[in-house]
This record gives sequence, C-alpha cells and structure tokens, in this order.
Amino acid sequence: MTSRPEGLYVSGGRLGSTFLDSFELYDPSTDSWSAMPPLLAPRAGHGSALGPDGSIYVVGGFDGRSDLDRLELFDPVSGTWSAGKSMPTPRRALAEVIADNRLYAIGGFDGGRTLDTVEVYDLVDRSWSTGSPLPTPRRGLAAAVGPDRQIYVAGGAGDTGVLETLEAFDLDTGTWSLRAPLTAARQGLALVAGDNNLLYAIGGSAGSTFLSIVEAYDATIDQWQFVAPMLTERSGIAGDLGPDGRIYGAGGNNESGFQSVVEAYCPRPSEDGLDGD
Repeated sequence: MTSRPEGLYVSGGRLGSTFLDSFELYDPSTDSWSAMPPLLAPRAGHGSALGPDGSIYVVGGFDGRSDLDRLELFDPVSGTWSAGKSMPTPRRALAEVIADNRLYAIGGFDGGRTLDTVEVYDLVDRSWSTGSPLPTPRRGLAAAVGPDRQIYVAGGAGDTGVLETLEAFDLDTGTWSLRAPLTAARQGLALVAGDNNLLYAIGGSAGSTFLSIVEAYDATIDQWQFVAPMLTERSGIAGDLGPDGRIYGAGGNNESGFQSVVEAYCPRPSEDGLDGD
C-alpha cells in the first residue's frame, strides 16, 4: 500500500493460486475504490513506496514460478507504468522504503535462503548498489522511515523462527543499531510511520496464529506500547498513512482465507480508535 494525496494505492497480491497484476486506488474521502492501470507483471510479496517525484516504485516479489528482480514505476500524471533497472537480487517477502532519493530493498527470501541483503537504487542515477547488510537476515519483515532519519526494520522470520527484532539504519552514518524489540514476535506485519512521530506495527502472524495486535513505537524513549487492536486478525497486511492522517491496513490472510478488509486507525487522542470498512 502506497499513499499519495489522492488516496492509497494497492498493487498486486495473491488470491488463492492466482497472482495478481491489479492496481487499485482507495479514496478515503468517498470510501470508494477505483481500478487503475495494471502492473506490467503479476506479483505478490513485493515492495512498494512513493518516490519524491510522486511516482510509485514497485520492486521484487514472486509470480508463482520465480522470484522477481523487476522494478516498475507508476507515473500518476500520465497514468502509465514503465520498467526500471532490474534489482541485482531476485527475491520475495522483502521490505522497501525510499529516503534521500534512494530506494532501499531490504531482506527477503530468494527461494532458498533468508536474506540479509540490502540493495540501494539511486533514483537520480538510476543505478543499483550494495548497501550495508541487515544484522539479522529475515523475510516477511516490515520497514518504515522514522522522523529521526532512521530506517526501522521490524519483525519477520529468520532461520530460527519468527522474530521480534527491531533494527534501525542511520541514513547519516550508514550504520545499523539494535532497538527495543516488538512485544510480540511476528511476520507478515505492516510498519507505518504516523504523523505523530510514532511507528505502528500492525497485525502479522506467529506460527499458525494470526494477530490483530497493534503496537506503537516511540523512538525518543525506545519503547513500544499496545494500542487498539485491529478488528480483523491477519497476516500479509498492507499499510500506510492516509492523506487524512489515519493509518490504513488492507487485505492479508487469516484462517478464513484471503481478506479484502480495509480498516483505519485514528492515532490522535481525541479520536483514538479503529474503524472497519
């Protein structure tokens, strides 16, 4: 899920054994969805982020046959997709963020190994380079850029199981550090930076247990606290901060199957709560 002023975009995914190329726009002001031009290639388990040029960058994933190195860009002005330079390491279940005109493709799974790989795409030079690797290899992780110029990477699964680990990459020094762990270990979660300087870890799963829990992280005191849970427990959820200041969680799966549910969380104290749509 990727937010722009006009709404939140959701790309690709999976429905049963079918991998999707769909691209849809949710408008919070009207609580409505619109179909947009499809991805150039169907995929699930990919990353998506908004660039400073207003384009949406989608990278990696799995198409049912192989892990992908493909980078695609959506230009909302022209309403078209174009192919970018392929990522060096094909992978799924990765995390993606964009900061300082650079796209960071973090961790994931290449079909055989859980990765600590970080690759960086320069949006100006249109070239890939190798970044400082994750201290903890993982797949099914989530990442977000905090207000303190740190890229935070939370949860996921490694070779030893589901993780509660939180690590931060300093954009100024180029180094990783360990931060306070999630209260609940999980993979398939979303991590969203709110407009109140907090990070929200949403949903996910641990083993066969699907989670509705939401934790908020305050980097100034390196501490997590539980906030109102989602109405629907699920893993593989997509999330972002909407143009209305609410935090959205869409899709995912649980013991009942794949979900089309969209829920919105209002982080401000005067309107704290979850709305389900």
